[in-house]
Amino acid sequence: MANNLILIGWGMAAGWLIVAAVVYWHSRRKAEGMMRGAAAVREQGRQKAIALIEDARDRAVKIITSAQVSAESQRKEVKKELDKISAEQLRELQRTLANVSEGIQSSAVKEIDEFKQALEIEAVGAQRAVADKAEKYKDEQLAKVDRQIWEIIKTVAKEVTGKTVTPEDHKELVMQALQEAKKQHVF
Repeated sequence: MANNLILIGWGMAAGWLIVAAVVYWHSRRKAEGMMRGAAAVREQGRQKAIALIEDARDRAVKIITSAQVSAESQRKEVKKELDKISAEQLRELQRTLANVSEGIQSSAVKEIDEFKQALEIEAVGAQRAVADKAEKYKDEQLAKVDRQIWEIIKTVAKEVTGKTVTPEDHKELVMQALQEAKKQHVF
């Protein structure tokens, strides 16, 4: 019995060894399967990550492209608006310059007219002054001629008559000569 017991002990030990080996082999296959599954999961995760990254990159490219298109569109719109504003301001400036030009022109015409009137007034005044001076000069020269004529008449009368004629006598002689000339139709 002791042998049987040993044999049973060995049988049990061998059974336990076989069970342990089967559990070990089964655990190892399960672990390998898990490792293969984990590797597959890792690969699957890596593939998903790559797909997500590519999708994110594609979306980023679309967003950037859209932003560039939008920015270009907005730049064109801003340029269009700036051109429109510039054109309006240019037209307004031209209108303002035209108004200023008209104002300057009317002011210049007014000043020219005023200057012309002042010149005309001054010219008329100068003409009057010249006419007055000419008249005065003429009167002075006539008076001078009259004095010279009287002197000549006195000298001639003295030489012809041998005596000095008074102005009254001379006047009488001139009047007689004029009446005689009138009778003879000289005048």
